[in-house]
Amino acid sequence: MTAAALALWMVEGSTRTAGAAILLAGILQVARLARWRGWRTLASPIVLVLHLGYVWVPLGLLLLGATGLGAPVPASAGVHALTVGALAGMILAVMTRATLGHTGRVLHAGPATRASYLALHLAATSRICATLIPAYYLPLLHCSAALWVAASGLFLFAYAPLMLRPRADN
Repeated sequence: MTAAALALWMVEGSTRTAGAAILLAGILQVARLARWRGWRTLASPIVLVLHLGYVWVPLGLLLLGATGLGAPVPASAGVHALTVGALAGMILAVMTRATLGHTGRVLHAGPATRASYLALHLAATSRICATLIPAYYLPLLHCSAALWVAASGLFLFAYAPLMLRPRADN
């Protein structure tokens, strides 16, 4: 449903038909996410962040669907939820897990990793809020950019040394 709805949106743009299809896809994604019971992962940030990254998929679809149905929501809010939130959130989550696993280390999110996760999700939130609250567009945009840089910097700080050393289990 999501692929079909997004394909329709790419062809038609923010029409009512595409909006309704995307809204339905968003609702179905919420149902899927609820079945995963992500709240059970609260004690394990390296697993929780996968669920948090996925939260942005239904949110982005719901925002795009609302746009198509005529709500005063810019399409860029949904696009940023899908790209900054879901895409970048999942990339960061997988990069941390893959780096730890491929360097022979325990899959554990240390303080810098958790801070990078938080910074990235706050960057996504700020970016979407910048679109939704035009009066604060520039401050929120700058906040989002700073948080994005912080998330990337924290990842580099925590993981570059691991990638430059031999595997821990050698």
